Amino acid sequence: VLKIPNQPIIKGKVLEIDYLSKEKPNLYVLCVGVKTNLKYTKNDAEDIYNTFKKQEDYLFNSVRGEILICKDETDKKTIATRILQLKNQDLKPKDVLIISLSGHGIN
Repeated sequence: VLKIPNQPIIKGKVLEIDYLSKEKPNLYVLCVGVKTNLKYTKNDAEDIYNTFKKQEDYLFNSVRGEILICKDETDKKTIATRILQLKNQDLKPKDVLIISLSGHGIN
């Protein structure tokens, strides 16, 4: 639960991992640091990806994905294309897909 003064409370969904399964899930991650005048969007995208990448062979069988941080990579068309490419991966029912967008509400 994220609480910010004078703002509505934001509740995220709980991510549940079945530790009893013999087969670990794969993780697919797309981290986007929207190119704006904000200082930390690039760092956010890289840090989130690297944090999940460390879980390879531990929590997840494999961690695949990419980081989009350049101006040419963070336009609407490119992001939509990458999401469609993730959709076409050989995802299994227990696999996890995370899409992280770091920006400031910029369209």
